[in-house]
Amino acid sequence: MASRSLGFDEVDVSGIRTAYSQTLFTEDQLVSRTNPFQQFHAWFQAALQCEALLEPTAVCISTSTKDGRPSSRMAHLKSYTEKGLTVFADYESEKGKEAVEGNPHTALLFFWPPLHKQVRIEGKAHKLAEGSLHSDSQMSQAGDGVCWQSSTVIVPPHWGGYLVVPSAFEFWQGQSTRLHDRIAFFKEEGGDVWTVKRLAP
Repeated sequence: MASRSLGFDEVDVSGIRTAYSQTLFTEDQLVSRTNPFQQFHAWFQAALQCEALLEPTAVCISTSTKDGRPSSRMAHLKSYTEKGLTVFADYESEKGKEAVEGNPHTALLFFWPPLHKQVRIEGKAHKLAEGSLHSDSQMSQAGDGVCWQSSTVIVPPHWGGYLVVPSAFEFWQGQSTRLHDRIAFFKEEGGDVWTVKRLAP
């Protein structure tokens, strides 16, 4: 069966490049060589203070089914501690079912173009206990599944939070030479010690 034309030729966008102008990001500039949460906190606070960033809390969440079919979608980070990062979701959505029923392995990606920085995080998603979606600031961003009645908030039982517990961080900073800086932290499953490694561009 002959393929149908889409009505246009190949669109070549290979020449579109951003000229990064950051100084080198080296291991001796890390806030901590033993705790990647401290480096994440430093970069995240810089993102919050950057007026050119419209959505500093925006994060791409990637999950997959039991048989390895991946999917990604955008969400907002709601909070973080040294235990992990919290996002909210509909437990009956695709990403909720994947995390709860199938494959808890999850990846998060923060990209802050004006800062020429991004942070990639890998870990496992854990469903939070009921009652984790109660504060006004959390409810204001929970989505259409939440119903407001005067001062009473009705939370559907299928709405709640996930705590992503990291096992790897990668801190990326763009360079004008295209040889971008990539410094990663890894932790063995069940272990408490983080290992720092510079990755190839």
